[in-house]
Amino acid sequence: MDYVNKTSEVSIPLIHETTIEAFLPLLEKNREYIEEIPRKTFQYGPTERHQLDVYYPISTAAKAPILFFVYGGGFSMGNRIFPEPQSLGYPCLGAFFARRGFVTVIADYRLVPHIKYPKPVEDLRDAFQWIFEDKPEIHLAGHPAPDVENAFIMAHSAGATHIATLLLSQTILSPSVRPGFLSRIKKVVLNAGAYHFRSEHAADPSVLEAYYGNTTELRDKEPLSLAEKASLDLIKSLPDTLMMRGEKEPRGLIVPNEEFRSELEKRLKDAGGGRNGQTEVRLIVNKGHNHISGHWALSSGEGEEWTEEVLTFLRG
Repeated sequence: MDYVNKTSEVSIPLIHETTIEAFLPLLEKNREYIEEIPRKTFQYGPTERHQLDVYYPISTAAKAPILFFVYGGGFSMGNRIFPEPQSLGYPCLGAFFARRGFVTVIADYRLVPHIKYPKPVEDLRDAFQWIFEDKPEIHLAGHPAPDVENAFIMAHSAGATHIATLLLSQTILSPSVRPGFLSRIKKVVLNAGAYHFRSEHAADPSVLEAYYGNTTELRDKEPLSLAEKASLDLIKSLPDTLMMRGEKEPRGLIVPNEEFRSELEKRLKDAGGGRNGQTEVRLIVNKGHNHISGHWALSSGEGEEWTEEVLTFLRG
């Protein structure tokens, strides 16, 4: 964490690679510990981007809860496994949460410029549904099977934007699918997503146009707008949600996070509460972390403290 503690820079393009490079030696030192956790790769759709990894707890329990992790990458980047020398990047997270009792799932999804809205969100929906089918090949002898009735989602950056979209869209989860899908999702953690693009923001305008379309289309599809116009029945269906961000986030993410949280709480109160009666959306600020460092810290032995509150929320 020395690099993150010492730098005051918050611009994501300027801290992205240097933050990762700071954690690579720590992760490499723990490679055997990380790779001790069993991992299997599955195809959930037709393309190379429709693959997912499952990390299995080392336990004799018959079943274990599922944690879906959705990575970010500004809508145009991201991989469940990066090429060397960054190959421990998300395995460090998968192993970390598997060691804490979760069957952890990390799926790839399609990216700009090859797709437009809402294809990545549909990909993630399909990946979750594929796991929920509880196919025999997902089970790994000697390890807990995924408890498909007991699942959680944790999503970061553009991944959090996608999950907020999935939950708040009236159409991506059809009326026939939504009840059964959401009954399995117990809680959601949204980490430093971009929930609107109405002023200063941290996303590339050309990527936003390629993904969402023109300004009018963008405004119609962004998560804050979806929250503003969602039906009360949809709001009532929402699982408990925890919002989170790093202490050293750019203002272009902090403001949309605050405004989205405020609107979501307003709508929850209008609806008389979400699925469990919740009317508040708790916010955690991860002390000392920037936009990139939180997930790269996992299994490194440094900067992992933020997960204590998250695990308390998931298990509570």
